[in-house]
Amino acid sequence: MGIKGPALASSVSQILNMFILWIYLNSQKDLKEMWFFPNKECFRGLINYMKLGFWSLGLIWLEWCAFEFMTFMSGYLDVESTSG
Repeated sequence: MGIKGPALASSVSQILNMFILWIYLNSQKDLKEMWFFPNKECFRGLINYMKLGFWSLGLIWLEWCAFEFMTFMSGYLDVESTSG
């Protein structure tokens, strides 16, 4: 299947996991309330959550940038310069 194989396998796996979870949640009486479609009530307080999450996002972004810079700079090293 070439390059399409892993994408298809991942999609089938995720869909199968969703259906297994749906069957499990519907079979348990006390867990039926957990499975619902989002509505207007779900987004109440989202702005406050985003205000808190913005700073965490910034720290994760800075860590990602540092890693990418380190990876980019290590590409300029060759075997002779690192062997001593």
